[in-house]
Amino acid sequence: MELSIFDIPFSSLYDSTLIGPMWIKNGKKDMRILVVASSPKEEKMAFKKRPYYTISVGNYSKENNSCDFKDNVGENISDLNKNFCELTAYYWAWKNLKCDIIGIGHYRR
Repeated sequence: MELSIFDIPFSSLYDSTLIGPMWIKNGKKDMRILVVASSPKEEKMAFKKRPYYTISVGNYSKENNSCDFKDNVGENISDLNKNFCELTAYYWAWKNLKCDIIGIGHYRR
């Protein structure tokens, strides 16, 4: 039985024993894919449906927000966000999520 992306809790993204948020059949291997999206204004975030998950970057100074992920948890470089912008989200996803493919959706300026 295949899981739909709606059957998988966020906590499974941190658990290497469970598959990530989306299954892709690629020959003999199942791939785990996640797309994180950032925006400077959370209330205008266009990414509200999976496979997009929202991430708030530069969170070393923010306590409360409605994003799915924050880049100041686990292994991170959130305090360098002033210099590296959304690269702190890439770094956080690379070091903390158990996915084969990670994409970033970025807002238009």
